[in-house]
Amino acid sequence: MGIDKLNELEAYLYYALVNLPSHVSTPAKEFDVDLKSNIDGLRKDDMFYRVFGGHENEGAVIVSQMDEPVDFSDQLCGRVVNLVPIDDVRTALQSVNAYTQIVGIYPESLKQQIRDELILHGVQRIVSLGFAPNGSFTTPQDAIEPLHRMCKWIMDEKSISY
Repeated sequence: MGIDKLNELEAYLYYALVNLPSHVSTPAKEFDVDLKSNIDGLRKDDMFYRVFGGHENEGAVIVSQMDEPVDFSDQLCGRVVNLVPIDDVRTALQSVNAYTQIVGIYPESLKQQIRDELILHGVQRIVSLGFAPNGSFTTPQDAIEPLHRMCKWIMDEKSISY
């Protein structure tokens, strides 16, 4: 049942991915040749993976039909994603590290349950699913605060009598 829902999500996600506004994301100018070869190789056997898109440089959605990511998951880029079905969210937390800048979460109630563990693994932003592009220039990015580095900050404090 869960894999059926994930397979159904595949087409919706692909459509949303390729129709992102150009100020948010554009197709890769030069698509990684090895990644393209790996994607094309997965098309030959839909027992383990389903591939939606990826014929050009527009991006692709790969759905694992078991609870393991593709062997080349460390090469995913250029609007190529791999959806992996899992039974427990703790399984996904094992793959999170300091290179994971943003995590989109659904449902909202799950945020509070896993945010401390995400932070301990190095995640910098936790957002509602689909809202990663809505960041602010004033928030931390890449473990720095760009706005604070661009300005000279001063505080003017006054005493308060109680």
